[in-house]
Amino acid sequence: MYERKALDLILDSAEYEDYPLKQSVEAPNVSTVEAQAVPGEMQSTESQAAQATAEAENPPASPQ
Repeated sequence: MYERKALDLILDSAEYEDYPLKQSVEAPNVSTVEAQAVPGEMQSTESQAAQATAEAENPPASPQ
């Protein structure tokens, strides 16, 4: 509560200036990595999602 009141006091007495942002013409630097962080066989999340959906639609029969 004290932090909030202190922040309100600071923001009430602050002076704000508007200035235009520089628009970058260049595309941002983005890279991708085709490596796996954990050693082992790589598993597809798409196939896991399809399998989970199929199991939800057709649950296994319970033994009696």
